[in-house]
Amino acid sequence: MKQHSAKPARGLLPPLSSASSLYAGSDSALDNITLRNKRKFISEEAAAMRIFMDEMKSMFTEFSEKQDSKLTSIQKSVADIREQNTDISKALDFLSQKYDEMRDELNKLKTERIQTQKYIALLENRIDKQEKRSRSNEIEIRNVPKIIPNESKQDLHTVVQQICSVIGVHADAAEIKDLHRINTKNESSKPIMVEFTTARKKECVLTAYKNFNKQHSPLQLNTKLAKINEQENRIFISESLTFQSKKLFRLTRDFAAENNFRFCWTSRGEIYLRQNEGAPAQRITSENDLVKIKNAFK
Repeated sequence: MKQHSAKPARGLLPPLSSASSLYAGSDSALDNITLRNKRKFISEEAAAMRIFMDEMKSMFTEFSEKQDSKLTSIQKSVADIREQNTDISKALDFLSQKYDEMRDELNKLKTERIQTQKYIALLENRIDKQEKRSRSNEIEIRNVPKIIPNESKQDLHTVVQQICSVIGVHADAAEIKDLHRINTKNESSKPIMVEFTTARKKECVLTAYKNFNKQHSPLQLNTKLAKINEQENRIFISESLTFQSKKLFRLTRDFAAENNFRFCWTSRGEIYLRQNEGAPAQRITSENDLVKIKNAFK
């Protein structure tokens, strides 16, 4: 009799041992699948991390190289600036030295200039004094026209004697040492310079001229009275002043007009100023005297 193996009946569960074996095998397979996927994920993450780290390292290296390059450039620029500052400092020291030298030289020139001006003023005063002495016998007659175009010294002698005769002074030819007209822009009536033989005669003429004008005011001395022409051109007689004295006399007259000083005159080459009748006369030797007088009346 054949023996047949027993077959499980349909619809019945397999034996426990077989089921356990099946389920056990199934769990083992699942475990194997899970482990393989995890290792694969870790491997890809590590690879990506390595790539990222490599890129970061490359970027950092590139950044470091750029920074090193910039630092080197900055260091070079700083070195150049330091060198330039050194050159500038040397240049400033040089300029400072030159400035000190120029300042010392300028101060020296200023001192020399002041000394030169004082010396020039001293020489001018000496020359002015000598010129005043040389003009001590001279008078100046202004606003007298020429009688004829080619006027001679004899013609001038005649004119001067006529003028002196009108004011009451006899002027003999022997008392006139020299006379001539002064060169000016006005050709028709250049001033006449008359040098007498003595200072006494000069003072006599000036005194007579002042007295005549006082006595004949407002007519005063003119060309018609002197029989020079028919016009009443006023004739002015004054001391012969030096160039420096003329300039100072003009300033003093302007000062007198601006500050209500009634009298301004010259005597023996000196300039005087008086505010009112009876007030003391003040001698003017320079412009500083006018400044002092003005400050005193403030």
